[in-house]
Amino acid sequence: MGVQNDFVIKEGVLEKYEGAGGSVRIPDGVSKIADSAFSRCSGVTEVLVPDSVTEICSHAFFCCCTDLQRAVLP
Repeated sequence: MGVQNDFVIKEGVLEKYEGAGGSVRIPDGVSKIADSAFSRCSGVTEVLVPDSVTEICSHAFFCCCTDLQRAVLP
């Protein structure tokens, strides 16, 4: 399992975001955002999703809605 900055990514799957919040740019090359990857991540205000993402699992952003204002999808 690899950690890139604030992300836990395994075989192209973003399994967990562990950053401080704010505007979050998902790394290029991620193909899938796992179930609950951003679960309970307070402080995330924006998520920028690269073209490489082809699947966003259910509850990927569970309980992240209080601060999330914008999601940019390809």
